[in-house]
Amino acid sequence: RRAGGELLVEGRPAELLDLSELGAQLTAKTPLKPNRTVELRLDPGGRGLSVGARIAWVKLELTRGGSIYRAGVEFVEPDRQALARFCDQNRA
Repeated sequence: RRAGGELLVEGRPAELLDLSELGAQLTAKTPLKPNRTVELRLDPGGRGLSVGARIAWVKLELTRGGSIYRAGVEFVEPDRQALARFCDQNRA
């Protein structure tokens, strides 16, 4: 499911690119490292949802505005019902 929007990774801003009940793809300006477990806060400006995630892969991308880190994460023991509701409510 495509989803755009903001999220926080360990309290730092990032952009949500794609979201499912199993994981997400995101970009961040702060370095991300594969195999690290992080806390994600989806929809930080609203009611939000916090979920633990393992960074599965990272790709450094150079842009005109500087470097960004594109990453794929898989959720760790997520509340699948809460994630399904969040996905349904935030479809792009």
